[in-house]
Amino acid sequence: MAMSRAMVAGAHLSRREFVRTATLGAAMLSTSPTLTQGGDASIPDSAKVFAVHHKDVCPVADEYQPCDPDIVKRIVKEALLRMGIGKDVGEIVRGWCPPGKTPETARVKIKYCGLRGLFPAHAGVVNGVVRLLTAEGGIKPGNIHVYESCEKNFGEDDRPPLIGTPFANGKNREPGVVYSHLNAPMGADMANSNYREEIRLDLGSNRPMEYTFWLWDALDKDTDILINIPVLKRHYGGFFMTAITLSMKNHFGSVRNAIKLHGLAMGATIAALNMVKPIREKQRLIVVDALYAMYMSGPERGKMKYGINKLLVARDPVAADYVGWGTLNAVGQETLKEEYRPFGEPSEIAFAARNGVGIRGAKWQDHVVALDLAS
Repeated sequence: MAMSRAMVAGAHLSRREFVRTATLGAAMLSTSPTLTQGGDASIPDSAKVFAVHHKDVCPVADEYQPCDPDIVKRIVKEALLRMGIGKDVGEIVRGWCPPGKTPETARVKIKYCGLRGLFPAHAGVVNGVVRLLTAEGGIKPGNIHVYESCEKNFGEDDRPPLIGTPFANGKNREPGVVYSHLNAPMGADMANSNYREEIRLDLGSNRPMEYTFWLWDALDKDTDILINIPVLKRHYGGFFMTAITLSMKNHFGSVRNAIKLHGLAMGATIAALNMVKPIREKQRLIVVDALYAMYMSGPERGKMKYGINKLLVARDPVAADYVGWGTLNAVGQETLKEEYRPFGEPSEIAFAARNGVGIRGAKWQDHVVALDLAS
């Protein structure tokens, strides 16, 4: 018997179902290691997270600053080559293409974090990835579509209050690349045809939870390669919502009416969403914008740390979010010292790992490969 059914059009849980979900999640996380515990460091290459620093990628300042897309291009290239999945970027991108497609014909979607708050992913991070794909990966600019869950074509008049998308009003755009909502006139408009998938999430103790997700049809019919660019941010929720808004939650922008997914037991919902076929099978790369960190409050307004000048480059969404969580705590402790109170591991990490979305090692540090390209 399914535990409950959560619909994007309106997720509702009974009090009994909510208590069951919370109890199961708490039991799973009670065995999570602290940051000082030892563990098995034999993490597979697919779950390595490359924390790449370059001192010149973004000016060290006490405020949000632009970054250099060409340095981003170098950072991501270095991480890709060290993943061992190809001798050069062209070979790597060819390996990402599904049967019957080549880099010249492949359609690429880039989901970036830019809808909510004053601190979106840097335009330079998005465009650095774009330049790498086009200059060395063989992807045609016209086949790249940068999207976020906002209306029309990221136009200045279409921005709700507090939305700081760096691409508004035609700014910061690479020639030929489409920057728009997935259902925008300039995007892949597939009206009256939307992708629907049912997911059963294993919460443990033989108590599954069922979801029905409605994604933009473009992710199913107009996407061969999916790339995820989130930001290193805290979320305002705790255990019953989520404490971070990283790679897995970034795909709320890939769902119709994503606001309906915000609520109790959000961690389980985030894990289930990342089991949907277009995300699970087409996502090839995650680049976390960690040039700065919102280590407290968030995602719209919180305490910030600038000048970190790192990108977290990964293939595994569970590992990326696991390292992101640990990094946010490390930044908070470094910034506020004893005044900072570390926050617990977000529940979606354990849920997603349990359901095969990715790998979670004994310690988040076990996943990290640290590189410094310009010390």
